[in-house]
Amino acid sequence: MKHTNAKRAALSLLLSAALTAGAVMPSLRFDSTAAEQTSTVSNPVIWADVPDEDVIRVGDTYYMVSTTMFFSPGAPIMKSKDLVSWEICNYVYDTLADGDVQSLKNGKHDYSHGQWAASLRYHDGMYYVFFGSYGTGKSYIFKTNDIENGTWTRSEINGMYHDASILFDDDGRNYLVYGGGEIKIKELNSEMTGFKQGGVDKTLFKTNISGYVSGEGSHIQKIGDYYYIFIIAWPSGSGRTEYCYRSKDLLGTYESKVVLSSGVGSYGGGAAQGGIVDTPDGKWYGMLFQDHGAVGRIPVLVPRHMAE
Repeated sequence: MKHTNAKRAALSLLLSAALTAGAVMPSLRFDSTAAEQTSTVSNPVIWADVPDEDVIRVGDTYYMVSTTMFFSPGAPIMKSKDLVSWEICNYVYDTLADGDVQSLKNGKHDYSHGQWAASLRYHDGMYYVFFGSYGTGKSYIFKTNDIENGTWTRSEINGMYHDASILFDDDGRNYLVYGGGEIKIKELNSEMTGFKQGGVDKTLFKTNISGYVSGEGSHIQKIGDYYYIFIIAWPSGSGRTEYCYRSKDLLGTYESKVVLSSGVGSYGGGAAQGGIVDTPDGKWYGMLFQDHGAVGRIPVLVPRHMAE
């Protein structure tokens, strides 16, 4: 099933907007020095169901992966030059599995399961996607050297690693951060085909957040001296909220704060769950989602200020 409703017309915008901290802006200003004009882009940047997105930048091109749950082909890869205009350029897989769950046979189904909250990363010329599936009870690492046109090699891991995020650390070691309420880390092997025998395997921190969602959707990044882990929570008496945990020691003590607690315009429900990405000129943006009723989980672009 091709998600053509996620495609957007090109706007040819250069990212030079001033960074702001705090609430989601209902619209964002982009200044194009080449055209000597200013354009305004309104959130959501895609008026369609594009849940659990993860965004990276390679050179001057941004790539995004999303959740397709039980649909096939799955894990769409989208590309953009400006973080606003997106088009699908590839899918990670055609068929995830062919059991009764996936084929809707014998009273079984894969609704709300299937491919779940993927992590997209680029490292040493290779693109990697990690996700788990509650339908198969397994997790998967896919990799390719051609994200737009190539095929993906696949490795399977027993167990569902919930809302996981890949980290390629500066010392050459590889990790997976995952979990809900209790954020854990597990070391991956150098081949990126599974976990390292005898490698790191521990809890990083407990969120101690009471509510409908106690903290999940990890997105880990190393920026400067800090490791940042962004998570989504739904505390009691509040809407969906984006938290950030950071530490100078990957396995050490993390400090935390709320970095976003806001909706989009007049619509209720907070925008959260996502990571951040930098522009070629050093500005930072978060790509999050907001539940928007029957439309689904709509992508929201948020300026970020990276303060020490």
